Amino acid sequence: MVKSIQQEVQTLVHSSGGKIIRLGRETIAEFSEQSFTFSIQFFTFIQQLIPFCQKLRKLLLGYSIYFYTEDTFANDTCVKRLVHHKDSIGIFCSPELVTIFAPLFAVESLPDTNIFQLKDLKKIKELPLPDIDTLIPRFRTELDSSAARCKILLGKNRALLMLLNNTYIEQQYKDVLQFYISFNPAGPSLNGFIELFIQSIQERDEFSQPYKEKLALLKAERLHEQYNETIQSHLKELLNLWNSIYETIPLVLHIDYLDALHDTLQTICRQFLVAFLQSPIHRVHIFATDRKSLSWIDEIDRHFVFIQSPERSWNGLLDETDQYLNPRIIVPAAYLCHKLSSIYSKSELSLQLERSGFSKSSIQWLFEVFNKTGIFPVGAADFIISSGTESMLTNYLQEKDSHLVNSIVQERLRESVSKHELLPSMGLLVCYIGVEGNADPDFILDCIIHDLQNDYFVELDRSIQSERLIQLIGNELFPALYYILITDHLVTTGSPQDLLNAVHNTVPSTISNNRIKAFCHINAALLNLVSGDLGVASENIKTALLLLQDYKNKQGLEKVFRIFGLLKLAQHNIEDSIEYLTFALDSAQECANTCERAYSSYYISVAYFLQGNFPRAIFFINMAIQLFHNLDNQQWEEKSLFLLGRLQFSLGNYEKALEAFDLIHGVDIASLWRLRATLYASIGNTIAMKRIAESYATLHIQDPMLEIELHFFLGNYEACSRRCDAMLMSEPVSLLRVTEQVDWTDGYAQIESLLFPRRDFLYRHAICFRALSQSTLYPEDRTIIAMLDKLINDLKPINNSGMYESGGYEARIFDPYDVFYYTCYYLVLQRLDSTEIDRATALSSAFKRLQKRASRIEDAEIRRHYLTANYWNGLLSSAAKLHNLI
Repeated sequence: MVKSIQQEVQTLVHSSGGKIIRLGRETIAEFSEQSFTFSIQFFTFIQQLIPFCQKLRKLLLGYSIYFYTEDTFANDTCVKRLVHHKDSIGIFCSPELVTIFAPLFAVESLPDTNIFQLKDLKKIKELPLPDIDTLIPRFRTELDSSAARCKILLGKNRALLMLLNNTYIEQQYKDVLQFYISFNPAGPSLNGFIELFIQSIQERDEFSQPYKEKLALLKAERLHEQYNETIQSHLKELLNLWNSIYETIPLVLHIDYLDALHDTLQTICRQFLVAFLQSPIHRVHIFATDRKSLSWIDEIDRHFVFIQSPERSWNGLLDETDQYLNPRIIVPAAYLCHKLSSIYSKSELSLQLERSGFSKSSIQWLFEVFNKTGIFPVGAADFIISSGTESMLTNYLQEKDSHLVNSIVQERLRESVSKHELLPSMGLLVCYIGVEGNADPDFILDCIIHDLQNDYFVELDRSIQSERLIQLIGNELFPALYYILITDHLVTTGSPQDLLNAVHNTVPSTISNNRIKAFCHINAALLNLVSGDLGVASENIKTALLLLQDYKNKQGLEKVFRIFGLLKLAQHNIEDSIEYLTFALDSAQECANTCERAYSSYYISVAYFLQGNFPRAIFFINMAIQLFHNLDNQQWEEKSLFLLGRLQFSLGNYEKALEAFDLIHGVDIASLWRLRATLYASIGNTIAMKRIAESYATLHIQDPMLEIELHFFLGNYEACSRRCDAMLMSEPVSLLRVTEQVDWTDGYAQIESLLFPRRDFLYRHAICFRALSQSTLYPEDRTIIAMLDKLINDLKPINNSGMYESGGYEARIFDPYDVFYYTCYYLVLQRLDSTEIDRATALSSAFKRLQKRASRIEDAEIRRHYLTANYWNGLLSSAAKLHNLI
C-alpha cells in the first residue's frame, strides 16, 4: 500500500475513535462500541470514507472495504468470498450491520454471498422555509421606521423571528460584524456572556492572562442561580474590556431571551448595553416574548416590533420515506446537544462533543443537518430545544438512547470538574439530578463547602432542602450535611450571641461517611474555640484528624491543622502553634485550597508576631494580603493590612505602619491605630500630639489605652493616672475568639486576643502607665513600685507545668509584652529614690529579655532597628549602652 494512503487510512480511522490492528495489503481496523455510540457517527465516517475510496480506485488496482461485527469475524468465510468475487470493489458490510444502519444507507445484496454493498448515502430532507417574501418588506419598513438602534423583536414564533431578522441583516448589514448570544432560561444566565467573550475576544491580544483567568472563573461558576459579588465584578471588567475593543468597529449584537436574564445580572447588562450603544455604529437586536420582563432597560432608546405568530414546535419527524435519511436518526444526537447546551455555551459544544467521541467532521455535518432540518432555529445562539419540541422528541427517543445521553452528560460533568473547568457547586448537583446522575458523599460535601466559601449560603440553603436533593443525599447523611451547612455559615457570619447559642448544637450521632463526620467535628471545634471551651475543642479536632488521616480523600486536613494551630495559640504554646500552622499551609498548598492558604498565612503571621519573629511574620502577612486580594476578599485583605501595620508599629517603623493603616477604609479601629502610630512618630512634638488628641476627640469610638498614652506623652500625668485607675477598676470581660470572620472589636482581636480573650495584657499596660505617671508625680513614694513587683511576680511560674495566675485567670506563661513591663519597672526605679544596684539589676533583667526577643530576628539590620527605633526599646537600649551593657 502506498505510504501516503497508509497515513490517510490511519488518520481517518483514528479521527473516528478506531485503531489500526494490521496495516498493509490486508489492513484491519477495529472500532469499539464507543466509536459509534450514535448511528449518525457511523454515517459521517462513511461520508469521509467515500472520497477516500475514489482515491483508492485511482491509485490501486482494486480495493474492498468490509465492515463486520466481532461475531462475523470469527468465521471469515464471507471475507474469502468477497475477495474472490468479481464485483468485490466497493464498501461492504455484514447482515448484522445492515439491520442496524438500514435507515442510513441504500444497500444491495452481493450475488451468491451473505454480504451487502453500499450503493448510496441517504440524504437529509431539508425542512421547507416559510414564504417570507411578503413579510420581509413589511418587516424592513417597521424596523427602519425608528431611528432607535436597539430593536426588540417580540413574538412566540422564535424560528420566524430569527428568519426575518437574519434575512433583514443579510440585506442591510451584510458586511457588518455580527455576534449572537442567548440567555436561554434552560441554561445558565452567564452562558450568554461567556459565548460573547469566546466568539469575540478570547483570542485577541488585549485579552491578557488576568482577563483569561476571570473568564475561566466565570465558566467554572456558571451553574449558580444567582452570582456572588466576585463573579459580578469579573463580568463587569470583561464587558468593559469588550466595549473598549469594539468601540470603533461597526457591529450588530443579537441577543436572544434577554427577558429571561437573571435579576442579579440585569444591572450589569443594562450598563453594558448603554455603554455599547454610545457608539453610533452599534446596533442591538433583541428577541423576547415578554415586554414587561424588559422593563429594566426602559432607559435605553428602543423600538419594539411585534410579530403575531403562534409558537410552533419542530415537525421534521413527520416526513418518513425510504428516499431520505430518517430524521429520527439525528434525534439522540440532537437531544445530547440539547442536554449539553443546558450547561455549556454554543461555542463550547464542539469540544464537549469531541470528548464524547464525535469527530470534527461529524460535528460539522451534524450542525449543518440541524440547520437544514430546523430542529433548532436557524441562526440560534444556542442548541436548546423548545419545551414543545423536547416533549415531542422524547416520545421518539428510545429508552436506551435516553440513558446513553444522560450517561454521556454525566461523564462530561465529571471531566469538567476534574479539569477544574467547572467547580463543585449545588448547581452542579442539580445538573447531575437532571441527567439521572448519582454523586458520592464526598463530592456532595465538596459542593457544599465550595458554595459556603463563595457566599452562596442562601442559594445553598434553599436548594439542599429540595426533595430531589434530599433524595440524592439520602436521609442518613442529610442531618450531618445540614449541620455542616448551618454551623459553617454561623462561624463565618454569625453574631456573638448566635455563635454562643450554636455551641449547644451537637454533632449528629449516626454518620457513616468519615469525611463528612470529620467536617462536623471541625465545625464543632471552631464553635468550642469561640466559646473558650478549649478542652472540648481539642477533643473534637483530634476526632476530625483521626477520621481524615485514614480516609481516601485528605481534603480537610489543611483546616484541621489550622485549628490545631489556633488551639495551641489559645493555650499559649507558640512553637507548637507555628508547627501546626506550617502543616496547614503545606496541606493547603498541596490540595490547591487558596482560601485555607490565605487563612493559614494570616494566622502563622500572628504566631510569629507574638513570638517576636517579625521578618517571618511580615513575609507571611504579605502572602496573606496577596492571597486574599486574589480571592477578592476585601475584608480579610484589610484585616491582613492591619496586622502588617501592627508589625511595622512594633518594629518602630511608624511611617510604614501609617501607610498600611491608610490603605484600610471605613474601619474605626484602623483610624485609632493610625492616630497611635502618628503619636509615637511625634513624641516630643507637643503641638503635633495635641492635634492628635483633637483628632481622637472627633472619632466615634473610644480607646482607653490610646487615651492613657496621649495623656502620658503630653505630660498630663494626673489624667493618665485617673484613666488607668478607671481601667483597672473595671471588670475584665472575656470576649470571643472569633477566627473565621473578620473581627474589629478592637485592635487586638484575632491577634493578642487569641492568647488573651479578656485582654489581660492591657490591664498590665495600665498598671505600667499608672506607675510611670505616679513615679513622675511622686518620686519619693516607694510604694509605687509594689504594683509592678506584683505584676512581675504574677508572670512567674507557680508550678512545674509553667502556669501562672493573674486576676483569677490561669494560663500558660507567655505574654509578648514582658519586655515592656520590665522596661517600665526599670524606668519607674529611675524616677524613684532607689538604689543603684536595684536599678542596675532591673536594667540588666529588662535588656536581657529584649535581647532574647530580638534574637529571633535573623536579619541584623531589622534587629538593630527593632532595638532602637521602637520607642520603648530605644529607651532601654540607650540606658543599656550608657551602663556598658552593650
